[in-house]
Amino acid sequence: MKNKNFGVIFSFIFILLFAVSVLAEEITTQTEPVAPAADSSITTPAVDNTASSKNETALVNQTTNISSSLPPVPIVVSITANPSAGVAPLAVQFIAAAAGQEPQTYSWDFNMDGTVDSTKQNPTTTFENPGEYNITVTVTDSTGKIGNKVVPITVTAFDSKLNISSYFPDSVTKGENKITFIFINNGERTVEDITGKIVGTGVQQLSSTSINRLKPGEEDSVTITVNVLQSGVKNIVLKVLDKSFPISFQVVQEIEYNKADLQSNYDLLRQKMAEQEAIYSDKKSQNYLVSEVFESIKIVKKQLQDVQEQLLTDKLAGAKVSLDLTSTAIDDITRDLENSTKVKLTLLQWIKENAVAIAAIIAALGTIGGFLANSLRKAKTHATKLGETVKQTFEKKKSEAAPALSGEQKLSEQQQPAAMEAPAAETKKAASSMDMALEGKGHKYKKAAKKKAKAKKSIQKKEDSPVVEKSEESSEEA
Repeated sequence: MKNKNFGVIFSFIFILLFAVSVLAEEITTQTEPVAPAADSSITTPAVDNTASSKNETALVNQTTNISSSLPPVPIVVSITANPSAGVAPLAVQFIAAAAGQEPQTYSWDFNMDGTVDSTKQNPTTTFENPGEYNITVTVTDSTGKIGNKVVPITVTAFDSKLNISSYFPDSVTKGENKITFIFINNGERTVEDITGKIVGTGVQQLSSTSINRLKPGEEDSVTITVNVLQSGVKNIVLKVLDKSFPISFQVVQEIEYNKADLQSNYDLLRQKMAEQEAIYSDKKSQNYLVSEVFESIKIVKKQLQDVQEQLLTDKLAGAKVSLDLTSTAIDDITRDLENSTKVKLTLLQWIKENAVAIAAIIAALGTIGGFLANSLRKAKTHATKLGETVKQTFEKKKSEAAPALSGEQKLSEQQQPAAMEAPAAETKKAASSMDMALEGKGHKYKKAAKKKAKAKKSIQKKEDSPVVEKSEESSEEA
């Protein structure tokens, strides 16, 4: 009877163990946490068994040890990768979540080398090289339960489909140079942020322009400034995005310039420009058509400023070119000034442009006319007074000579000339006084001078006539 009971108990325990094993596999596949109550159910038959045999006790203890040695149930982990595939370099954002007791720790392996690359819950990393990557994360909760998850990342090689259409110049000089490259997009998608990098012996890159967007089939240029340190043929590499283009150019021998000669030429041109500017101002004041020359003068003066700056910074090659251009421009200005013509003005235009001067001249003539009229009036008044004085003098002499003639009716012919000379002398004296008066007033009194001449002529005539008649005629003429 005891053996029969022992066989039933053993069969029951075996069935329980099998049921526990199946249940554990289902829990693992469904990633659901298992309640610890399942372990206690395994020992239930031993607790409930009332058998007292040693074999039964040993079987129960063995069953308990098997149940306690089962591995802990793993926790469930989920991962999201954004993006999970793309072109290198590919930046990926990982977001992780796990079941289990907080706090939890995270360990990420991005390189598949078994080392921890990040301990953040949601890290970000960039895959520079193309390839297939299996990213592993391990999560441990506060109870020690562990969960693992693997997510695949696919990184493909980038192909911009860019190509160089042309570049220039193909020969440079030692020192700073600018090289322009023309790119064409032969792909099917837009390429962004295109810049160039020159790598080579004896060449230093200083700067580079960029292309923001280049659509399929379009062309655009990138200009790279380099400093060439060595002469000869240069074989360099131009790197643009995922492409590397071999480039070759010739470094020509740079012409050496004498700075003193260039400075002397500059001074000569500046002096010549100052002369032409003075000619321009003179011709403009004379109404020559030189307005267009003024713009050329402004340009040449700016060119001379540029030459001076190039000489100060020892950019002699550029200064030489600028001086040649400036010399040609000054020659053009000289020719234009020589061929300029005057503006042909009509009478109305001339009066309009000289209205102020004409008004000033008219005002001056009015002032002078008034002064002359006043002077003539004064001269006429003075001449009239002088004539009255002479007339009164002759009247007085005539009245004095009348009694003497009545007492001496007959004079001898020897006495008559003497008698005639007396009034004639008085008349001459009066004419002399008149002459002195006229000379004191100047040539303004032309009328008085004419009267004086008539008086002298009258005196000359009366020298051959009787005394009385001479006196009367001289008085009237005066």
